[in-house]
Amino acid sequence: MLCPIGAALSGALALALVAGPSVQWSADVRTGPGPKGAVALHTGVILCARSEGIPDGVRVTCAASSDGGRTWSDLGEIVRAGAGADIGDGCLFEASRGMVLYSYRDNRTPASGEPTYAIRIAESTDGGRAWRAHSTVTECKGARGGLWSSFLFRSRDGALHCVYDDERTPWDAGFARHQWLTMRTWDPARSAWERPVTVTRAHDPAHLSRDGMASIVALDGDRLLCVFETVDTAPPHAGVIMAVTSDDGGKTWSWSKRERSVVYRPADRRYGAYGPWMVRVSGGAIVCLFGRNEGRAAPIPGGTPLPALGLDMVATVSGDGGQTWSKPAVVYEGSHRNALSGLIVAPGKPDVVLAHWLDFDRGYLMTEGRVIK
Repeated sequence: MLCPIGAALSGALALALVAGPSVQWSADVRTGPGPKGAVALHTGVILCARSEGIPDGVRVTCAASSDGGRTWSDLGEIVRAGAGADIGDGCLFEASRGMVLYSYRDNRTPASGEPTYAIRIAESTDGGRAWRAHSTVTECKGARGGLWSSFLFRSRDGALHCVYDDERTPWDAGFARHQWLTMRTWDPARSAWERPVTVTRAHDPAHLSRDGMASIVALDGDRLLCVFETVDTAPPHAGVIMAVTSDDGGKTWSWSKRERSVVYRPADRRYGAYGPWMVRVSGGAIVCLFGRNEGRAAPIPGGTPLPALGLDMVATVSGDGGQTWSKPAVVYEGSHRNALSGLIVAPGKPDVVLAHWLDFDRGYLMTEGRVIK
């Protein structure tokens, strides 16, 4: 059963406030396979990856669904690591028919010595059953900032790109505590990730940048839209959702021209919005899912661990390529302990999106929404 967009609104009021496309979100919230980063393959199979503890460390498991996300089964182990490792928080991507890639962070804190950080790629050539190492996007060592979430995409010219949360580059440039988004491009001839580009950072070097959790969609021509979480430049630096664009397939980005647009900022700037994920559906509408904590009894400061951020899952829609966004609709509240939002377009249903996320009380969850143009 589908519920109208904007659960807090009703009928004509909702229609009056939301211009352009909207989403009808299902009331059926069911068990899901994992957090953000799923992919729908050309075969109609959906793959998702999740990190989980094991007796001697941690592993990332790939799960699959062949019935549109209604049921799931574990398919194969992507990677595992021993004690002191933090692996996962990645993105699945079908690079070609027959090859699936998974980008992930591989951060290690040894009992003695310096911590290490890396963004790595694993590959599967059998639909996600067996995996092997593909490449390392970037790596660094020491306590001068780390590497975190990543996103894979292909530009119109066929180039493969990886965008990732990068604390090391700003640190080396003299901006301690900052985080930028960096993009590297795969060079198949050299089997290396090259040409680092800053996708977004604050315009003013005096302003704090905490840019991360990127997702990217292709618009018309070579135009790209990147949505990400960041912080207000002024204290208390609450979380906001912003966007930048590229008109040349990712070679340059709009932040360098002082152009960063707001997707969502809470009206009360003591509250925050975090962890967006975005997809574009048939017809061009863009849906963005993220967490926000407005409505809690008291503001929750940024930097609070995810389980305590008090987040509900909400979604906003754009019908004009990200220039304007609808008022967010509540997708799921639960006990207000949600994070790691993901979205894919349902296989064979170009106007249906599948949302998946983590509820720290109930586990991984999933629901669907139908885009109404």
